[in-house]
Amino acid sequence: MTTQHWERLGAASGIVAAILFGVSFIIFLGNDPTDLPDVLHAADYAEFVREHQEALKVQVLLNSLAIVLFLWFLGSLWSRLRAAEGGPARVSAIASAGGIAGAIAVLMGFVFEACAVVAPTTVDVTTLYVMATMSIGLGAAAFTVFFFAVARVILETGVLSIVIGALAIVAGIASALGFVSIFADEGVFNAATGAFGFWVRFGAFVVWLALASIMLTATVGARPAARRR
Repeated sequence: MTTQHWERLGAASGIVAAILFGVSFIIFLGNDPTDLPDVLHAADYAEFVREHQEALKVQVLLNSLAIVLFLWFLGSLWSRLRAAEGGPARVSAIASAGGIAGAIAVLMGFVFEACAVVAPTTVDVTTLYVMATMSIGLGAAAFTVFFFAVARVILETGVLSIVIGALAIVAGIASALGFVSIFADEGVFNAATGAFGFWVRFGAFVVWLALASIMLTATVGARPAARRR
């Protein structure tokens, strides 16, 4: 395979990651999500696990694979941003660091969730549920740095569509809710079940990832845009 083929695969890995996140979400909807407890009632998670253990195992697997694919996509994105920014590419490096930090924190959250799901009778499921929720919440907060840095490079250089840059700002604002959600026991800002605590930032992340990956893949091999001043 040529270098360009590998570049296209790397860019397209974000599309696959978004699809895996979407399939995981569909499985979640089939698990009667109204039964999922918020952090204030974390002790009820043990019962939720017992009722949906096999589906939760599949969810954890899909989400974990999606995060790994996101990291592959991140490498391709960083390469494109760095070339467009030029010089020391400081902001592109910040974007990469934010993406890696967020991915690691979210992946750790899936590790805690996996422990609770695989061995619910031998571990402290309640504590693991809270740890998973907090880790994923802080991971989303770390993505704030990623999205704002990406938006700045895109809007300054035109390396990708201005729409992708604008959506990165929206996703960054949604990610910043993670700083609030880790302190919300219940309600719309709860990190486990809240509309703003989890679903808005999750949706913004997946939509941006899919669109950015599609555009990055479509423009592999294209002439770099002229750098804006």
